[in-house]
Amino acid sequence: MKTLEVKKNELDQLLNNLLPKHVLKQFLDSMKKEIPLVCEELDDVTLLFADIAGFTKYSSSTDPIVVVNMLRKLFTDFDDHCLS
Repeated sequence: MKTLEVKKNELDQLLNNLLPKHVLKQFLDSMKKEIPLVCEELDDVTLLFADIAGFTKYSSSTDPIVVVNMLRKLFTDFDDHCLS
């Protein structure tokens, strides 16, 4: 039973880290409805959830400006591919 509580706390913490508070509240409130719906109208927005394999090791041994530039290029390339 304790393991279930630990897992729930981990999930809650993950959601709190991933989603803005107002989106998380809207999501949790919508789960009480028969058909959950979470939507927000935004113009010209890209939302990407990504896990970059080996990123922690890479970023801990690389100059921060190099990491930021790599991420900027990665996300710019992603945006460019989405628009084409």
